[in-house]
Amino acid sequence: MVLSNTLPLSVASSNLALFSDQLNDLAARFHQVLNTNQDDLAAAVKNIESSSQIVKSLLSDLQAGKGLAGRMLRNDELSAGASQLVSNLNVLSSNLNRHGLLWRPKKTEARRPSPLYPGRDPWR
Repeated sequence: MVLSNTLPLSVASSNLALFSDQLNDLAARFHQVLNTNQDDLAAAVKNIESSSQIVKSLLSDLQAGKGLAGRMLRNDELSAGASQLVSNLNVLSSNLNRHGLLWRPKKTEARRPSPLYPGRDPWR
């Protein structure tokens, strides 16, 4: 059994040694990249931390009802007004798209029937 599996065990051990060597090379390169970019990585982490603090501050102000968005969350009347404004803007943009900027609806005047001619109005 040992003699029949000698070649596969030899290949497996050489593959394991090659993999180990490549893994050591990868670790050395990764260590070099970390050393080279250490300052940039530290600055990126600090930026993420400061951004996180800003987002926390914005969310706490929003929950407290500060600013327009906070007031809209707290005040139902203001929220309904903003919703109506968006609805009106939607209708406006639809009408502008359909008719153009300078379109005016035609005025139709209601004509009174002529007392001299009791039949059908010829102007209609």
